[in-house]
Amino acid sequence: MSLKFKIEYLNQVRDRYFRSNRKRKSIILDEICKITGFHRKYAIEILSIGHHKGTKASGRSQSYSDASIFHLKKLWHLMGRMCSIKMVAAFPVWLDFYEAKGFCPIIKQELLTMSHSTIDRYLKNYRNQFARI
Repeated sequence: MSLKFKIEYLNQVRDRYFRSNRKRKSIILDEICKITGFHRKYAIEILSIGHHKGTKASGRSQSYSDASIFHLKKLWHLMGRMCSIKMVAAFPVWLDFYEAKGFCPIIKQELLTMSHSTIDRYLKNYRNQFARI
């Protein structure tokens, strides 16, 4: 059996393998091992090549939009650069009267769900810029 045939065969089986459930995958692996003569673990390794394209982003996904972070920084200035604990307590009152371009109910909800530690994390580098001035 030629190498070219094995490569073509594995390319055709790859999609069927990854769309299958666990029991069906076992049957497909038995079939591949019987036809190609590969060991089971090697067949799994060969099938996984090219299945996942790109790299996986590590860490948590971003919870808050860039627009909400922009408005957070703007509100921090308007509120007199108060600490994050007081900001969280003042948000329900302030956000009812806050009007700015691009401010919508979705951003308001994001700001209301932010904890004080999250606000500190987003304002950390921003505060350092003003400390130097």
